[in-house]
Amino acid sequence: ERTIIFGALKIRLPAPEYLIFMKAATDRPQDKEDIVRLIKNIPIDWKKFLKIMEHYNAENKKAVFYALESLYDINKKEKMIADDVLKRCAKIVGVVLD
Repeated sequence: ERTIIFGALKIRLPAPEYLIFMKAATDRPQDKEDIVRLIKNIPIDWKKFLKIMEHYNAENKKAVFYALESLYDINKKEKMIADDVLKRCAKIVGVVLD
């Protein structure tokens, strides 16, 4: 979580790992573009991201599957997510990546 201050106004933003998960889970093209921009411009704590995936897998397996699918698609084009991260995401979902 980050806070941006504009004079007397404070805006609290979710951690980039949560933003990536939320956008990846929607599986929309514009969100994939946002994910690419986030990864290119902000350091991502992939261990934290994996914990988020594990947490939500207990609540909503479909959203976690969509998140994995989005990241996999992004990585096919951009190759910006470590294979180890994708494999660990796949393990959380219960699938094997080729």
